[in-house]
Amino acid sequence: MAPSPKATLATLCVARATEKLRPKNISNGNCISPAPPPLNAEKVFATNDTKNKTNCSRGFTFVQTPYRMKLMKKLNFYPVSLLALALSLSSMPSYAGNIYRFHDKNGVSTLSKTLPPYASQQGYEILDDKSFRVIERVMSTKESIEQSNAEQLAAPAKRLEQQEQLKQEQRKRLDKEQKIVDQNLLDIYPSVQDLIKTRDDYFAYINKQIADTNLQHDHLQQKLHQLQQAAAEKELSGKPISNKLNEQIETAQKDIVDNELHLENLQNDNLNSSHQYEHDLIRLRQLQSMRREAEADSQ
Repeated sequence: MAPSPKATLATLCVARATEKLRPKNISNGNCISPAPPPLNAEKVFATNDTKNKTNCSRGFTFVQTPYRMKLMKKLNFYPVSLLALALSLSSMPSYAGNIYRFHDKNGVSTLSKTLPPYASQQGYEILDDKSFRVIERVMSTKESIEQSNAEQLAAPAKRLEQQEQLKQEQRKRLDKEQKIVDQNLLDIYPSVQDLIKTRDDYFAYINKQIADTNLQHDHLQQKLHQLQQAAAEKELSGKPISNKLNEQIETAQKDIVDNELHLENLQNDNLNSSHQYEHDLIRLRQLQSMRREAEADSQ
């Protein structure tokens, strides 16, 4: 009497769970009393493993063999490899779908997803693979050299054009500033006589300041001379010069220097104001003449 076979993959029943989670009986045996295995059970299972594996999902256990473990490792490897390949394809840059249009060695316009080396020298176009719209045009080596030479030849003319543009902008800025100055001049001085009176009053004031400063300068010079003479008399008599006398001499010298600087500033203001008033007087006469002509034309 032959011994009862052990529960191997080949001897497992194909079970389907019923509503009460009990195995359904099938022909030639069931999950409680399995049918005896066929002679080529291992080989048949090896070819049909992927089919039987999905059906026998629960309700039984089986014994692993080295052959089955090796086969299962191979089967488990392929889905992972396919997943990695899909991820790598999805991460490719978007320009991978572009199409290149160029002329081949015979001069024929050609569309290709790869760009031969000679095409990069003669120039090409990059098209969208769906709409065939030109995305970019790459110049040939000859065109690049010609463009560079043309830019170098045009550089002096371009510089002159830029300089002329800067001059025009500067003239516009000066004209705008002059309009503001003219309007201020007309607002401050309603007539030429008003400007002349203001000028004369200013020069009378500044000349008085200059005269007072000159008088003060003479007074400081006289004071310093007296202090220096007193110090000299003490030295001749063999007496020491007091600290107070030395401080008075230093203060007088400093006041003289400050007075001279103030006098120089007054004289410079007098000269600059003279030129400015002369310029304003000429400009005011021009503006009033232009205003009278404009009023006459309007009548």
